[in-house]
Amino acid sequence: MKSQSRMIIIATTVIIIITGITLGTLLPILLKSNIPSDSELCIFTISENIVFIDVTDFKILTEKTMKIDIFSLLEKFEIKNFNHINIISLIDKTEEFLKNELNDSLLLLNENGFQFKNNNLDINFVQGLAIDFNYFSVDIAPTIYQKLGFTGWDSDGQSISFDNSSGFSKALFILLDGFGWRFWSNLSSLGVVNLDINLLFNQSALTAFPSITNVATASLITGYWPASTGITTRQDHILSVKTIFDVAGENSLVTEIIEGNVGFLDINADYESWLTDLNGENSNDDEIHNETIEALNASRSDLIFVHFHGIDDIGHEYGPYSNEWLSKVNQTFDYVNEIMNYIDNETLVVITADHGMHIDDSSTDYRLGTHGESRWEDMIIPIIFARK
Repeated sequence: MKSQSRMIIIATTVIIIITGITLGTLLPILLKSNIPSDSELCIFTISENIVFIDVTDFKILTEKTMKIDIFSLLEKFEIKNFNHINIISLIDKTEEFLKNELNDSLLLLNENGFQFKNNNLDINFVQGLAIDFNYFSVDIAPTIYQKLGFTGWDSDGQSISFDNSSGFSKALFILLDGFGWRFWSNLSSLGVVNLDINLLFNQSALTAFPSITNVATASLITGYWPASTGITTRQDHILSVKTIFDVAGENSLVTEIIEGNVGFLDINADYESWLTDLNGENSNDDEIHNETIEALNASRSDLIFVHFHGIDDIGHEYGPYSNEWLSKVNQTFDYVNEIMNYIDNETLVVITADHGMHIDDSSTDYRLGTHGESRWEDMIIPIIFARK
């Protein structure tokens, strides 16, 4: 009887040991099996993508621990001399950290995709690490508010300082859809495009993620990141915060929207033009150009928002830097420069883009342009402030 009991105890002990060893081996695997297989992030600067990291890459980088401290990660790609980084998330607002604030910060990969941990702050669904950006799309709205002396506003961004910035009573906001910073920087430096107006500020900036029109434009016209605007996917249209049109109206200015007929955001102004292609040119940019001149000639509004769509449309179809795309860019800048003839010295001119564009390498047609990713071509836009 004692021998039988002893055998039962031994057998039970062996089972417990084997089970423990098995669970110890399998549990981490089981826990990691929920990691989204398409998780990827990009580390980039204002001029290049440093590296794209997917699940397989991260396993190798971390020797399957699925976590690494930020400094060790950056050093693996020879990123040592930097001042700050911005953590880009799919659901949280973009957060900035100075270099000396990154001690003990970790990047992990789990069921929430890539996750950034800094002390008690967790940022989930991380899509990118942007190195040393000084300006952001959310800075545009507060700059307009500050230069025009508005009260009763708030934002995630900060007002930008530049010279000759007083004496404004009106604003003209021109959005060049899809015309990212690399296009403006390259083409303007080559003399292919120019602006016939006094440029007060001309810098690159980080746009909102995902870098698509409704999400990025919502941040441009509110000064808030997507986590606050409520616009985080293509399907979202109703804003959760005030727009520049709301704030301008509360400060006794008359507002106007001159747009295409796409209806990508539910926005309102005192005057609204949602224009179609009336003459069969496969673009409504000429209608938008003409309506803008009419609005300026009539002096009917104090804050006008103008959205040219054609550069993005042609970029999708033929790809950036194609002959068709360059022709559309030249036409659009002709429109913008003609519009400049109808403004006065009290008008703050804002020219920017919602996002950039890159060639879709996975497409069978190499010319096709696309955007929406966390990469420097899509995420970096120009911010231009100017006056007559």
